[in-house]
Amino acid sequence: LLRRHESEDIFGLQIAVPWPDQARTFGRLMEESGHHFDFIDLNCACPVDAICRYGVGACLLDTPKKIEGLSRAISKASSRPITIKVRIGRDEKKPVLHKWLHELKDWGLAAWTIHGRSRMQRYTKLADWDYVGRCARDAPIPTFGSGDIFQHTEWYEHI
Repeated sequence: LLRRHESEDIFGLQIAVPWPDQARTFGRLMEESGHHFDFIDLNCACPVDAICRYGVGACLLDTPKKIEGLSRAISKASSRPITIKVRIGRDEKKPVLHKWLHELKDWGLAAWTIHGRSRMQRYTKLADWDYVGRCARDAPIPTFGSGDIFQHTEWYEHI
């Protein structure tokens, strides 16, 4: 399943794990595997209930200390850059990222992607690009935005 196509300039692995020891083991195994990849992304954005029931995905937004533990564990086990993908919070009326974004670099993260919707919004309503922009300006690491980009021209509007 882990194959890099010759046309892919950048190739990352995305994982969803609930415990730091699992993150550490994954990072170590991938280091030892000989696979060619550029980064590992920790999924803290999937809003699907079946995923969140396992303690992974967007439910992690309720416990930033858990995200910190996962990030630190995998960054210590891998020489590759570690990134995370998050949503703005559980509820769009109570975004949470601005409360802990200043800590991201200390967690061993190289970058993060913000999906501009909450867990409860799933894929409905428009992404909150104003909030994504505020977080991007204040974050100590590179920020990528996600949500409602269907054409390359729309991407340029959000740079």
